[in-house]
Amino acid sequence: MRAEQERQVIEGIRLPNKRVKKLTEGLTDLVLPRENIRVDGLDNLRQAKDLKNQGKRLIITPNHSSHADTPVLGMELERNGLTDFVFIMGKKVIDNPITRVLSRAAPTILVWPEVLEAKDEEIMQKKEMNDSAAITIVSAMRGGWDVISFLEGTRAEQGVGLQHPAEGSGTYLGRRNSVILPVGLIGLDEVLPKKGRPHFGKQGGIRFGQPYDSFELRAQFKDLSNEEMKQAMAEHAMLEIAKCLPEEKRGVYRGKV
Repeated sequence: MRAEQERQVIEGIRLPNKRVKKLTEGLTDLVLPRENIRVDGLDNLRQAKDLKNQGKRLIITPNHSSHADTPVLGMELERNGLTDFVFIMGKKVIDNPITRVLSRAAPTILVWPEVLEAKDEEIMQKKEMNDSAAITIVSAMRGGWDVISFLEGTRAEQGVGLQHPAEGSGTYLGRRNSVILPVGLIGLDEVLPKKGRPHFGKQGGIRFGQPYDSFELRAQFKDLSNEEMKQAMAEHAMLEIAKCLPEEKRGVYRGKV
């Protein structure tokens, strides 16, 4: 019997605009056609999907280096039958008119990341946004949504590679009844870099890593304080992402996996 829950409508999730989604997917296909994307680790993705069908929730953790990360990953998940996902995104996406529109191409929950400094008059706004997001994320997972979290907190500069996780990014990694799926997005910083124009005709890649139990991850660090545990879980998750990337893309994790 399938234990998969029907996805619920959750207050606080910004649902996609159908026209923006269609436009974004069309532009993504134009810049990076599907035949230019090499996909590895589909057995791992199928394993994660099977676990989801048994009642597990998925926490999907990709690296982050490009505006193209969200549409490329979202489209590949949908091609493989995973459609009930929501991206956790930093509020910077709504501060820029272009990314504000593009962010409506997928379901999102907005957070105020620690890497984004808050002015004195914004401190309360930051707290309220993150408190609301925390409630929404938990409700979303209970309601049948899978969560996609860019643990680095911001896009890495082109050519820099994988960076350490942002403070607080490990908050949701130790939840019961959940499985973490690491993902390596390869070469997308060269297709649509953080700064600069899109480059046509490039090759990209997606590599799905081995899924692992999130509560067992928490158990590995049970003797640490709560904050130390969150950071340790996030660092472990980054090492799993690094395994999905070629050595030259592993950044601060080069030589560690």
